[in-house]
Amino acid sequence: MSTLTAHSGAVPTVLEFGVVGGRSVLVSGAADGAVRVWDPGTGEVVASFSVPSGYARAAAFVTLDDGRDVLALASGGDADDDADDGDDSGRVDLYEPLTGHRLVPLFESDELVLGLVATAVGGRAAVAAVCDDRVRVWGLGNGEAAVESAEPLAQWSGAYDGFRLPPFFAPLAGGVWDGREVLVLVVEEGGVGWDAREWQQTVLLWDPARGPAGRVVARFPLSESESVLAVGRLAGVGSRESGGEGEPIVLATAVRRHRGAWVEGVQVRVRVLGGDGGGVLPVHTGRFLTGAFGAVDGRTLLATANTGYFDCAEQDDHGIVLTDIPAPFRGSGEPVAGGLALGVDGGQRPVLVVGGDYQVALIDPVTGRAVGRTAIPRCDDYQHGESRGVAVALGVVDGVPLVAVAGIGHGVSLCDPETGAVVRELRRSPHSWSRFVALGDTGRRVLLPGRRAADARRVFLLAEADTSGPVTVWDAATGEVLGSVDAPGRLSALAFGMVGGRTVLATGHRGLGLVQLWDPVRGKLLERFEGGDAGLALGSVAGRDVFATGLGREVRIGDARDGRSVAVVENPGATVTCLALATVRGRPLLVTGDSAGTVRMWDPVSGRYLTTLATFARLVHEVAVGVIDDEAYVFAQSRAGRVTACRLHGGDLTVLWPARDEDPRRLGQGPGGPAGQGAAAVEPGVIRPDS
Repeated sequence: MSTLTAHSGAVPTVLEFGVVGGRSVLVSGAADGAVRVWDPGTGEVVASFSVPSGYARAAAFVTLDDGRDVLALASGGDADDDADDGDDSGRVDLYEPLTGHRLVPLFESDELVLGLVATAVGGRAAVAAVCDDRVRVWGLGNGEAAVESAEPLAQWSGAYDGFRLPPFFAPLAGGVWDGREVLVLVVEEGGVGWDAREWQQTVLLWDPARGPAGRVVARFPLSESESVLAVGRLAGVGSRESGGEGEPIVLATAVRRHRGAWVEGVQVRVRVLGGDGGGVLPVHTGRFLTGAFGAVDGRTLLATANTGYFDCAEQDDHGIVLTDIPAPFRGSGEPVAGGLALGVDGGQRPVLVVGGDYQVALIDPVTGRAVGRTAIPRCDDYQHGESRGVAVALGVVDGVPLVAVAGIGHGVSLCDPETGAVVRELRRSPHSWSRFVALGDTGRRVLLPGRRAADARRVFLLAEADTSGPVTVWDAATGEVLGSVDAPGRLSALAFGMVGGRTVLATGHRGLGLVQLWDPVRGKLLERFEGGDAGLALGSVAGRDVFATGLGREVRIGDARDGRSVAVVENPGATVTCLALATVRGRPLLVTGDSAGTVRMWDPVSGRYLTTLATFARLVHEVAVGVIDDEAYVFAQSRAGRVTACRLHGGDLTVLWPARDEDPRRLGQGPGGPAGQGAAAVEPGVIRPDS
């Protein structure tokens, strides 16, 4: 990754890679009309000039019929497009890119030119532009005469399959699909989403050579409020993923980054159209970005420019960041965590389920070796936010171990933990979103509402929901919906547990500070208590049925019958993000993870700190506690998807895997420092910090 310091004091408006005389170059334009041509390998400025009016809005490098490499630049408009008296006219001119000399005006329009790309039609050099709510393709020949009065080779007004598409939106790019040159177009529709304040873009592949109006040959809807940042080709890779010969079409999008209910800037996602994989780039973030793909020395680069809003670092002050895109692209640097669950497979062997992007790993919890994987069903990647798994659960349904995978775009899938095959799919709608999932059972015969007494049976339960609720309760054995329960505010957690000898469903509600207990079969609210907004667990402490939930830097443990406080755990220095309760050899244990990346163990009876189990460089996403061969095992997953396993063997704490710690801080330290400084005494023969 490298940074070019460019356009100080002016917002970058366009980036485009090209090749001039066999030399890779990058052109950038700014809101003050300045244009610079760079050598992306050295970071040197090759040429500087200005557009005749307004500022540069789009660029394309074009090879003319006589072999010359020229730069087509679209310009026009005022720096403030929202001004009522702003100039909305646009134009396209040809330039000699290494000198900045303007060769010839190509065409003018009463509307702004939003996108520009070089293409070829019938073997002729051409340039395509988006303006006047349509796409036009112009032949260039040798670029010696203006073409504003000539008829375009092809134009398209946006009519598609009998209906009118939303307005076109920049950028515009070229690619190869099924062995044919196509144009990559983006349309945008506003006023979507539950509050009508979101937008949705769709990527279209348009073949301009198929008739006067061309033809749409493929379409890829994006998720709500996901914006196309750049489109290009992945250098050095065949394009079976893109449906034909040549280099695959690669897409970068800007997506708002969420941390709970808050939006913190954007992240940049990269994926191949029609292909698998993809990931998130560790580039700088800001309010809006401009980007472009290019090939330099046989490798693919993504250039991104921050517009200056919400700058996060000095390099974001209108600089251009160049990031390598490996082939095949796997992505790094952003959340891939998808939850943890511990249980057994069909052979009654212990198995740890680890959720993540596109697949769920099944791991031997003792050795850390992968024993299987199950693919997450993919409804429509581009419409449903990567169709990634965001929560997992493991349980036994009617005598058969099953993995429940909740994800964006596919509801919940029940999978065989040995083969990875999908056994049953549970969807509230064809493209339902599920971010929480829990498995449980009634433990005894119950009579479902509206059934005969003879139909009473043990019911295997599955609860799932999105953050906005409601919570849907299913019969996991039959796939029947049993009912739903209300989830006011934003849902933060789901959990099944036993209270007073019967199975209840607990729901946590972020922002409202509530914990609610439900009869999952009848959907009846049983209790409502004050709680927290991070994590939720049910268990038994000192003979009392309790619930535990995080609120800021505290864990509140309350009696599940009357809500009275049992204990309060004070986590030092960081917000609690997740927690788990378990009983090991008759002793209750509480495990917490926090926003500083620390995993700690506590005595839930007294609230005393026991030991630090693991440390991460990123926020702790989830923790799980289980008993294997009468020994306690603790598993923790960071926001980046890294998983650590600890075993409490006799009186010793052992980190089983991975072998290398993500953070060099010493395990076994006190909650606010080394052991002995604030650490409560640990009972001999049970658990003690590493010495």
